[in-house]
Amino acid sequence: MAEKQILHDHGKIIKMEDDNITSRNFLDFMNSGLSFFEDDDSIYSVCGYCPPINHLKDNIDGDFWRYQWNISWGYGEWKAKYDRLHPLVNRYNEYRRNGLLRRQNRAGGLYVSDSLNRDLKKLKYFPDAILGTEMFSSGMHSILPTVSKVNNTGQDGSGQSSARTTNKYDVVLDDGERRVFDFGRESIQGDDFRKLVRQFYNGRLSTRIARHLGVYNYLSLLRDRFSIIS
Repeated sequence: MAEKQILHDHGKIIKMEDDNITSRNFLDFMNSGLSFFEDDDSIYSVCGYCPPINHLKDNIDGDFWRYQWNISWGYGEWKAKYDRLHPLVNRYNEYRRNGLLRRQNRAGGLYVSDSLNRDLKKLKYFPDAILGTEMFSSGMHSILPTVSKVNNTGQDGSGQSSARTTNKYDVVLDDGERRVFDFGRESIQGDDFRKLVRQFYNGRLSTRIARHLGVYNYLSLLRDRFSIIS
């Protein structure tokens, strides 16, 4: 597997999807973050995408914030931390019994736990949910930019994961002018980012109820026709 070979040869890797568009300073942010956090056992990855929390954009102070789950649209990781969590195994039943999923849900990861359940039932393939839950179990975080360095174009109906067209995840990319980033201090809006992004991914009340009841997958199929939930 090419991924494992690169990790073996170089000790780290930056992963991309073929429908990502990046800012000009994407690699500057990624490489600097990978260098800075390499020896920090609490950090699993450095991500390039930040969801569209637009009402924070005029008051942003700082270059990054910590998130409890990885966002896979362009991210970097290290071999030692990759080996710690891989191979990925869906432990939904185990984590449901020992209460970890309840803790993950209370922390704002309801969408992760629900995706893990759907992956277990083979309703959809969610390796990101497995990774995210393993990160949560291990107390690890990802580093995210306060201004997104990645935009994903696969939400136009052409992507593998969804045939539905949506602009929900569209972001305005960093203008790319800055090439040096400060990883010594998290953004003072870090708590705001965490709260708003959890709300963004968990959705509105009807979506959260559907996830709790285990019927989100069924309703998401109806959504593609009737736009019931988002």
